[in-house]
Amino acid sequence: MKKISGIQIFRITEELFRETVAKIIGLKKESGEDENSTIIKELK
Repeated sequence: MKKISGIQIFRITEELFRETVAKIIGLKKESGEDENSTIIKELK
């Protein structure tokens, strides 16, 4: 079995987090654009 480094775990977690945030933003688009732009700015 391959040894997984902390950096790899971080990258996988970050990818999953971004996907989740993208889904949340997609759901929130119906309610209002202001909230979404704030979330995107915080990520960058």
